[in-house]
Amino acid sequence: MIKKLLDQLEINVLNVELYTVGTEWRHTNVISPYSRLYYITKGQGFITQNKTRYLIEPGFMYLLPAFTRVDLFCPKSFTHYYIHFTTELPDGHNLFSIFDYSTKLNASEQGIEKNIFERLIQLNPGMELIERDANKPIYRSLLERHEMLNRDKTARSIIETNALMRLLIAPFIRIAGNESLNPRTGINRFEKVIKYINENISQPFSLKELARLANLNPSYFSSLFTKHMGISPIRYVNTKKVENAQRLLLSTTKTLDEIAYAAGFDDVFYFSRIFKKITGLPPALYRKQQQYI
Repeated sequence: MIKKLLDQLEINVLNVELYTVGTEWRHTNVISPYSRLYYITKGQGFITQNKTRYLIEPGFMYLLPAFTRVDLFCPKSFTHYYIHFTTELPDGHNLFSIFDYSTKLNASEQGIEKNIFERLIQLNPGMELIERDANKPIYRSLLERHEMLNRDKTARSIIETNALMRLLIAPFIRIAGNESLNPRTGINRFEKVIKYINENISQPFSLKELARLANLNPSYFSSLFTKHMGISPIRYVNTKKVENAQRLLLSTTKTLDEIAYAAGFDDVFYFSRIFKKITGLPPALYRKQQQYI
């Protein structure tokens, strides 16, 4: 099951570049709809993720998965290769939502050298961030530019880019025991339920409806789902809906009412409450803050 899932992993590179940042690189509560990978060549900074503060230093790589909250701080300057990318599995999951992952790795110990990043830049010309003005939104234009540039890519560049990205991502996946082929037993056990949720994410769901798909009574289904997935079925549904809303907030000009409805919430006030509970920010503030980062 997991091998088949990973064979169909879709990786899209949105940006790749060698760049030096300064003291303007100071952001809190960053929750991006795409993942970030950094390889540091010079200087220092700090990343705070999952309540842990990491020193940014030369020779190390850093992974910041999509939809995880991070704080970014640069006291002076540092130079780094950065890659903004998405990883999507055929069942709709982000790769890093089903595997445990490391945040910081020594690149040379993983056999990773800067020539890999240089090759990615060669294979993906024009993929640097073209707008660095903090007063202008970037995510919507980023998606449009990505789509335009991808039209001219050759089969070779697509295959090689995918292979290099897998090479960079693989070391971050934590392996313990047999987890390499079974990171979340719940993915297998509730495959039908998860597929149904992802394919109908804009619709309302009831616990009874989801339990019926698993051929279980609601109480036992809720208990079993929580045990295997590490999250209750209702919170799982709300999390996926909020992730969808986050993409819409940054990639469209829809109103909050329209986004609430598109994400499967009948009430914009309930949508705002759930959104803030999961992301820590109300949707309007999230849109204003995140679109400039």
